[in-house]
Amino acid sequence: MTAKATPLSADAEPRPARPCADALAAGYALRAAGLDQLALQRFQDATAADPTDAEAWSARGETLRDLGQPRAAAEAFARAATLQPACVAHVRAWAEALHAAGDAAGAIAAYERLLADWPGCRLTHLALGRLLRAAGRAEDAAHHLREAAFLDPADGAAPFELGRILLDQGDLATAIHELQKTLRQDPDFAPAHFHLGRAWSLAADAEAARARFQRYLALAPDDPLGARACLERSARGPEALSPAYVRGLFDQYAERFDADVLETLGYRGPDVLADALARVLGPAAGALDALDLGCGTGLAGVALRPFARRLHGVDLSPNMIAKAKARGVYDGLLVGDMVAAAAEAAAAWDLIVAADALAYLGELGPLFAGVHRALKAGGVFAALVEESRDADIHWQASRRFAHSADYLRRTAAAAGLGLALLEPVQFRREKGAPVPGLVFVLRAG
Repeated sequence: MTAKATPLSADAEPRPARPCADALAAGYALRAAGLDQLALQRFQDATAADPTDAEAWSARGETLRDLGQPRAAAEAFARAATLQPACVAHVRAWAEALHAAGDAAGAIAAYERLLADWPGCRLTHLALGRLLRAAGRAEDAAHHLREAAFLDPADGAAPFELGRILLDQGDLATAIHELQKTLRQDPDFAPAHFHLGRAWSLAADAEAARARFQRYLALAPDDPLGARACLERSARGPEALSPAYVRGLFDQYAERFDADVLETLGYRGPDVLADALARVLGPAAGALDALDLGCGTGLAGVALRPFARRLHGVDLSPNMIAKAKARGVYDGLLVGDMVAAAAEAAAAWDLIVAADALAYLGELGPLFAGVHRALKAGGVFAALVEESRDADIHWQASRRFAHSADYLRRTAAAAGLGLALLEPVQFRREKGAPVPGLVFVLRAG
């Protein structure tokens, strides 16, 4: 028996058409069933039915994103964000989709727009910091990462990103501090161990670096970041200290440098150099154009001034240069790399000195070649090194390089510099014991 249809009452009204809402409801049901491609068609129907419905555009964007179409998703989220500019979710989804689509500039602009209205959003600061770092805007990135860390001190993500920036900038002490914060929050976060190993390696602490690289390999045995190669280099000792490390080291050391080296280390390098120069050049006559490489706080400048009518100094550390300037013995001072400074001007100097700077260089060939170019004919280069008796170049536990006498002779000859003086000397102490050293004077032909 078939049921009899009940007729509509005379005053009943038909259900109004709701094409956008109905398409949305159908799309959500299809999404719940895992049928995203069919759901996308329904969300497209919804936006066609009502192009002013922000929810429909957002649902369309989410589905496109999950289907692996970030560019189209970004366009859909942009429409949603335009229609509802006060909705944080729309703007953030738009920025994330732009990032996924490879449009870093667009993503940065979207995140900046988000922060203009919601400056206290930690996730936005974090995402923007990562993007700005990748775009090479390190200072801007660091600002946003510090904001993210301030907004949630318990989260290790921002210190990790900030630590990588500081590491690239050579601020090793602060980079280590930030990376250690990350590991306090997540002791098994392998990339933080790797980058902390890099930081300790650049800081010339081979033992600490090795421990971090080994921990990284225990957590990530496939070694996608290349820790095994770093361990091999660490076992050999560094070929050179990074300029960033040297700059950071002496920037922090500048205030107490003079007291430490003169009182604790018994440093007398400037007097040793002045004596060697007097024996090679004769009594100081104040007639030379002189360049002090790695001048530090200017201790050597005081001893060199009697030889020079013009005395310039160069050092990597701005704080050391400031101390040298206050000493008032230099005619010119430059913050810069001494190898580059030596080679900058041809035949510009009668005298070039390096009092205690070569301990931070391994291979001296490039420096000697630059010095040869910079010296006038007959000009001299005088310097001190710690003496190695086991190898040409020896990396020491003090995190300083030592060089052998034979190595100095060969390297000078290869650069076209003649040997005027080479003799053993003790010009500093280490842990109370005298350090074997060499003083040498080379002459340009």
